[in-house]
Formats: sequence, C-alpha cells, structure tokens
Amino acid sequence: MRKRPPHVDGGFYHVSLRGNARQAIFRDSQDRATLEECIANALQRYDSELHAYCWMTNHLHLLIRVTAEPAQHAVRHFATSYARQFNFKYQSVGHVFQGRHHRRYVDSDAYLKQVVRYIHRNPVEAGMCDMPVDYPWSSHRVYLSIERREFLNTSFVLAQFGQNPPAAKLALVDFINKSSVEPNPWSTWKEIVLAAEVQFGISESELRGDGRGRRLAESRCWVARHALDAELGSISQIAGKFGRSASGLSRMLRRRTGGKVSND
Repeated sequence: MRKRPPHVDGGFYHVSLRGNARQAIFRDSQDRATLEECIANALQRYDSELHAYCWMTNHLHLLIRVTAEPAQHAVRHFATSYARQFNFKYQSVGHVFQGRHHRRYVDSDAYLKQVVRYIHRNPVEAGMCDMPVDYPWSSHRVYLSIERREFLNTSFVLAQFGQNPPAAKLALVDFINKSSVEPNPWSTWKEIVLAAEVQFGISESELRGDGRGRRLAESRCWVARHALDAELGSISQIAGKFGRSASGLSRMLRRRTGGKVSND
C-alpha cells in the first residue's frame, strides 16, 4: 500500500490525477474552463492556493499549498464537481477520474522549483509542443503575463528566482527551458512507476509485459532514465525489472536520447 504523505499546515503538494481507463478528461476548451472554475471554488472553500498547473489530455498536474485542510479535501471537491458536470454535458455515467489522486509533499524550495519545471515541461516531454510557452493549458503562460488566471498565485514561486520581478521571470524561464530535471523528483522505483502511469497511462504490469509499441517504449525509457538518475540500479538491474536484456535497454535509450548510456 502506498504511504500517504503527511499533512503539513502551509505545506506544498504536487498533485496528479488521470482519466479513468486512460480516457480523455477534456473534449473541448470549455471543459478546461469548467475544470478551472471547479478548482477556483475548491481553493476558496478549503483555504488553499494554486501555484502551478498543467491540463493534459487525459491527466492533470497541480502544485497546491494548503492550510488547516488536507490537500485531499480540495482535490476531492473539484474532481467530484467536474466529473458531475462532465457526465451531465456528455450524457455519460461512471468515473471520469481513475482511482485516488497521487500527491507528494514538497519538502524544500529546491524541490518546489523542480516540480514547477516538471509541470510546465509536461507537454514538451509528451511531444505536444516544442517549448513550454507554446502550450495554452498550463500556468507557464500566466507566469510570463501572456494570460491571466485569478486563482493562480505566482508571487511565491517567482520569489525563489529573485526579488526583482522582471529578472525573476527571466530566471524562471531559463530554468524551465532546461530539459534536464535534477535532482530527480522521485527517489524510489515505485514513485517513478506511479509517475509514469500518470505521464503515459501505462501500468507497471504493462511495463514488465511483452507488449510493444511506441508508447510502451517511450514509457520504459522514461522510467529507466529516471531510475538511473536516482541511482536505483545499473542498466542490468533496471532491465531486469522490465524482464529485458541490458543490451536491449541500452540500445533503446541510445536511440531515444541520442547519448551514450553506461552499462555498469
């Protein structure tokens, strides 16, 4: 059973939620506007703040700051409200979101910056755009003052990049545009696999299975790369978790990263 992160009054949490059975949770731009309205209401109701977000096609990411009310209260409120409106609009029944949301406590300013970068780069890493600024459904464009969202708090994150707002904004953009994510946001195999489930909609059993295809290959490379960054094992050990050979995993990583991969 996954250990739940502690509730910390004033703490930050990285929250992710994905569509049931990998289905799309948005079908048009109005759906995203509806979600934002639901989130704004939940934030006000539970005295929470939103500091970063990204609405992908079949999952979403948020960086929220809570007070006395635990994070799950606000998340449950907006998810239930949105699901009800989604089902009514499309005359459907059943779950819109799959299971419980995943959340991780952000325990340092350095990690907070990494989470913001991960959230804003999500569409880039998924191949949906070339640069974070190109994606219209994340808070990155709000930080650049291209768009406005009254429910988003940008001051705290910007302060991590300097006290002069224009200079801080430039430093944030430079930081987010870097493709590497160091230190690794995840420290265990299970955390990386859970993140991959959100990112790609691929379960751990599928990662270990005999299935093939571009999306499976991308997810295996993604997990392997982050596992190597977190020093969770050698290429041989990580390949063993997939039920594959070290040479095969190395070739796959080289093809998709264009770099040399150690096989120690």
